[in-house]
Amino acid sequence: VIWLDNMSTAVKKILADGEREVTDNFRRLQCHFSFESNFCNPVAGYEKGSVENYVGTARRNYFVPIPHFDDIEIYNQELLTRCYQDLNRQHYKKKVSVYQLFQEDLEAMASLPSSPFEAVNYQLARTNRQGMVTYHAKLPSTILNYFNSLAHHLCCQRCRHFNENCLRCFICTHDFTPPFYCSSF
Repeated sequence: VIWLDNMSTAVKKILADGEREVTDNFRRLQCHFSFESNFCNPVAGYEKGSVENYVGTARRNYFVPIPHFDDIEIYNQELLTRCYQDLNRQHYKKKVSVYQLFQEDLEAMASLPSSPFEAVNYQLARTNRQGMVTYHAKLPSTILNYFNSLAHHLCCQRCRHFNENCLRCFICTHDFTPPFYCSSF
C-alpha cells in the first residue's frame, strides 16, 4: 500500500465517506504496477509529518550553506555519496540502520512489469465527412482518406490513430500541434 497526498493527477473527488474517486490514468497506473493506495486526509499535514520533517533535514544537511560548484556532474556525485553515507544512520524509531529498512522494503516489493507504462489519454471519436476528428472540443485533426470510428492514443506532443474495432490496426501518427494533417497510410 502506498500512501499519497490528494493530488489532482490521482484524485478526481473526495467522497462523503472519505473514499476517493481516482482519475482514469491513476487507476491504469495502479493496475499496471499492481499497487493499492491510501490517501491522507485533507488539511492533515501531521499525517505525513515524518516525510515533511526529513525534507527539512535533507535541505539543512545537504544545501545549507548554499553549495557552490564548478561542475554539476561532480557535485551530483558528491551529493549521491553523502546520501549513500546517510543510509548508515540509525532510524529514529526502529533503532536499525536506514539501509537495513531499505533492504527489507526492496525484498517486499513486487517485480516491475515487463512492459513500460504509457502515460497517455485514450479517447474514442468518429471522423466527420471531411475526415476530421476533434480533440477536447477545439483541436481539429485531419485523417485523410479515413472515414470511420477511431481510437486515439494521445501522448504529450504526439497523437496516434487506431481503428476502433482493431486497436492493433495502426492508422497514422502526427505531432500534437495544430493544424494536424495525417496522410501516412
